[in-house]
Amino acid sequence: IDAAAGDPSAWEPAANLVFGPAGDTLAVPPKRNGLQQSMLDVLRAACAVVDDVVRPFEMTPRFCVDVVQLSEKAVKGLRIPLVNLAFARRALRAAGSAAPFVVRCFVDALGAFYLDLLPQRATAATARAAQQDAAAALSKAESAVEFAVGLLPMTSPFSCEGESGVREVSNAVAQQMRRLAFRGLALPALHIEHIRKAIDRAGLALFSARPSGDPVGRLRWAEAATAIQLAPMPALESALADIASSIDPAALAVAVAPTTSPSSEIVRLLAAAIWVASSDCRCDASWRTSRQYVLNDPSVFVRSLAAWKPSTDASASRLTRARELLQDVWGWFALGSARNPALDRMFAWASLAVTMTPLVEAAQRLLPVHAELRKGLQRIQRAPPDQARSVASKAWTAALFLLDASGEPWWWLELIRPATVGEPPWTDAEDGALGIAPLGTPFGRADVRAEGSNIGSSSASGLGVSSGAGAGAGASNTVSVGGEPMGGQVSHATVADAAPNSDAGDIPRGAGLAADEADMAMDADDGTGGMSDETLHAAAVVGEEVP
Repeated sequence: IDAAAGDPSAWEPAANLVFGPAGDTLAVPPKRNGLQQSMLDVLRAACAVVDDVVRPFEMTPRFCVDVVQLSEKAVKGLRIPLVNLAFARRALRAAGSAAPFVVRCFVDALGAFYLDLLPQRATAATARAAQQDAAAALSKAESAVEFAVGLLPMTSPFSCEGESGVREVSNAVAQQMRRLAFRGLALPALHIEHIRKAIDRAGLALFSARPSGDPVGRLRWAEAATAIQLAPMPALESALADIASSIDPAALAVAVAPTTSPSSEIVRLLAAAIWVASSDCRCDASWRTSRQYVLNDPSVFVRSLAAWKPSTDASASRLTRARELLQDVWGWFALGSARNPALDRMFAWASLAVTMTPLVEAAQRLLPVHAELRKGLQRIQRAPPDQARSVASKAWTAALFLLDASGEPWWWLELIRPATVGEPPWTDAEDGALGIAPLGTPFGRADVRAEGSNIGSSSASGLGVSSGAGAGAGASNTVSVGGEPMGGQVSHATVADAAPNSDAGDIPRGAGLAADEADMAMDADDGTGGMSDETLHAAAVVGEEVP
């Protein structure tokens, strides 16, 4: 630069590049004050950009169609001075051989910097961003494939025998329900139907091994039949608790924080959750009530959902109303419209709870029966050999008061759907009552169940309910998801409402069991008829029908 400092006009190409033209033509000489120092500053800034291998990938070059005065900030900001470059090259051609070598090198170097290096860097940055997007897409695709491969093959034939087989299937279904819920997905009806099929297959295997005619054989067969139908409950209750526990209280509080009413789908979801979990619920909760219910303490609300246990806390009437609310919002949540993981998981929890209704109702009726059957078998096992026959007879008599007290023969086999088309486990009436009606009769409850059909809306929603014939009820309700039917009986109002912690309160002891029959039973043999007060009360409970 010092060697070429002679002729000021020879510096015009460099001056046009650094400061820009003073006018619209080359006839107006550009500014020259501090030119050499400015040239050095621009070159140092350009070298810094060349050496920086990270930052340029994070910035996009910008073309400037106005005159720009080059500085360190302008160069590092990747602004390409198109006007400056054009005037500098025109001035260089006009100067010809008179232009100093250093000026030619300066203009050529910055021309390569702006017109070659920066565009190549921009192309590389675009390719790098595309590569990162492709890598992220590949990772998501691999995750989706891994998830899909691990899904339970519910359409494939499978075998299932006994309580252990049903438990195994239920555990697999419960684990899959967790995985789906944690991803914001809810497909409960398909999975509950898979469990129902496992119960059917285990029931068929049980029916292929008819019990012996003695009380012990029938006790064992009845205990196995009830155990099969109760087997899914522990796994499903555990899945419900885990899904509820995974709801983030903070995210839930954000969803209900607005004082104005949000979308109707969120209002319905919260109302349905309160119907399911709150024993005090008597009507649809308004948005103000639901919001306050959550905001009082979101953590306590989430814990109340996790602590809810269907076998003891559920109410058939409350579950029915919750199902009706969820039917209208299933499609909205299935499309991911909530955009809130807490709401998605709450919907997965609530939809699983209401789809379990047939299993829950059966469990609430079968639990006291199963407990009495097991007690009877334990008493027989502990009895001395010379008293075993008498103890077995009394144990079977006590069991019969529970199995037949409601006046609905074979009601305790209602979850085993093939039972309605096969031969009953025994046909004689010597045992006291069982055998008076063939299994083809829907357990004598056609008149009660008929009015409970057509609950909710059509199967157009993901949790649709339609009426249809099925085992265990004269008019069963078939729950479907996305229009695919899920077999199962959903009674409109039964003894489920009379379970502990439910709305119905205490059940009169004489319901389903005449007082004189109870007194005769108490006076028989040793004064107890082989039954405790708890057994007699349980007999009353299983026979109760709540209006």
